[in-house]
Amino acid sequence: MVIPILDCILDVEEPEDIEDFVMHLEACINTEGDKGADCFSFRIMTPKRLEKLSKGIGAMLIRSVFIVKGSNMEENINYITEEIKKLLEGCARESWEETALAINYYLNWEYYDPQKGICDFYKNTRNLT
Repeated sequence: MVIPILDCILDVEEPEDIEDFVMHLEACINTEGDKGADCFSFRIMTPKRLEKLSKGIGAMLIRSVFIVKGSNMEENINYITEEIKKLLEGCARESWEETALAINYYLNWEYYDPQKGICDFYKNTRNLT
């Protein structure tokens, strides 16, 4: 069984306004003892920014977005870290590819193409073709 582990979250910056922002981040996820990691992207957004974006649009389908309302970025990142760890608990599968696809349900895997599935580059470098 391949058990995914959150290694780190990249691209964290301090927003100009902690109550009104959206930010693109990357979660580096691997397995125990693995030196490398695959990146899974997501966004964090405040309720205030969500309200601004949704005005006039109506219903919205949002994937790979965490709504945060911490008083500082450390609080927001701690919340996201714990939420991602909870998501990963249900994503263990028999192979890394199956595990990554399960994670991709929540976060955007760097090697997944919605039109083709797992990207050819990934398949070729791991002899999966």
